[in-house]
Amino acid sequence: MKKTKGFIFLFIVTVIGVGFLFLQGKWDQVVTKPGVTKVSAIIISQPKGGDKWFLGNKYEIHYRLVNINKPHRVRLFRGGKYLGDFAGGNDIGTHSIKFGITCGKPLLNGVKYGPGKDYQVEIATVDNKRKTRTEGFFSVLSQKLKKPGPFVKNSNLILSNKQLCPDLMVKMKLITNNIGLVKLEGSIINIGKGDFSTPSVAQYWMNLRYPPKSYAQSGVSVMLAEKAFTKLKKGESIPFNSTYQIPDFGGWGGSTSMVKTMRQAKRLFSLRVIKKDGSVYKPDEECNPGNNSLKEELSYLEKYL
Repeated sequence: MKKTKGFIFLFIVTVIGVGFLFLQGKWDQVVTKPGVTKVSAIIISQPKGGDKWFLGNKYEIHYRLVNINKPHRVRLFRGGKYLGDFAGGNDIGTHSIKFGITCGKPLLNGVKYGPGKDYQVEIATVDNKRKTRTEGFFSVLSQKLKKPGPFVKNSNLILSNKQLCPDLMVKMKLITNNIGLVKLEGSIINIGKGDFSTPSVAQYWMNLRYPPKSYAQSGVSVMLAEKAFTKLKKGESIPFNSTYQIPDFGGWGGSTSMVKTMRQAKRLFSLRVIKKDGSVYKPDEECNPGNNSLKEELSYLEKYL
């Protein structure tokens, strides 16, 4: 009789738990073993549909993994289209996670995003078999700027902020040799009409992929070098160089399947300039952030094979 009551109690608790997750729309599957029932789920509690994120502000993504023993990624979608990952990690099992982000900071693949009303966050395992997206859409909004004060009427010279603002531009050149050494020669130039004075960093990144997979699918991203700066007068430039050695995996002249695969690898080298705190440049800080980055794809020894 005691065993029967215990079984009935376990059955009721299991049904209630599964029913709750089902009603929440987060239920993935039930794994049944002799005498044991486990619910696997990904539950996102923040952001929610209707939330508002302002560019430059910091926010947290709250989610919970239940009985999922696989690495996962935190992804961003806009209008149902995948943009990139906030992060990829190896958190497994049952965890309650609060992941902090700066709204507007470029994603791991370098993609930038701006104002819009159709954003969603997705938590997905690396194999993409388990995934959950936020219900409804949240918005990304620009910071509200204060209206400028009135101009002095008796001034003989009136210049707008845009006419005097700085404008950073980057240049990058890749130089390779026959042993896989890549030299990255670049510079940051202020081509605007005003002096630059915002704490910033220049970064070299390398992304790797094996066709036909995309860079997002491969998930390999490495920062090669970083250089901090603040002051840059109009017309001046800062040199910024780095190197990267492509590994040969024991000899590229071989004919094994691994060597053939590795020789097909594509590497995307990029140079970008961002604000030191990760926020978006204001109009009076940088006139045209669109020319703050450059990318170039390179195959191993492509200029020598």
